[in-house]
Amino acid sequence: MHTNEKPKTARGIWKNAKRQDTWFTIVLKALIRCHPPAPLSKLYELIEPHPKTRGRKYWQAKVRQTLELSDTFIRTAPGMWDLSSQHSAKAVKKFERQRRRRYPRRAET
Repeated sequence: MHTNEKPKTARGIWKNAKRQDTWFTIVLKALIRCHPPAPLSKLYELIEPHPKTRGRKYWQAKVRQTLELSDTFIRTAPGMWDLSSQHSAKAVKKFERQRRRRYPRRAET
């Protein structure tokens, strides 16, 4: 494989993709394609060829924001993401507690 070539897993995933696709649907499709749980780096690798990322300097930040703000996704470990529907409500709360202990919310000023 050449260094500029995309991995086979990214080929064809965005065949009918459009710039108008929402970030939510892009991230969801990539996560499902990864067979969750998936590392954030693998999600970036799969999402990078999507037309919506072209010419956007901060598309990776948008992917992280989409993961963080949606109840559909859950961070199961540092850098690992899964679909929250794959876990019980108790497990989801446990993951959130662990995350909040590690990354407490900042007080608003």
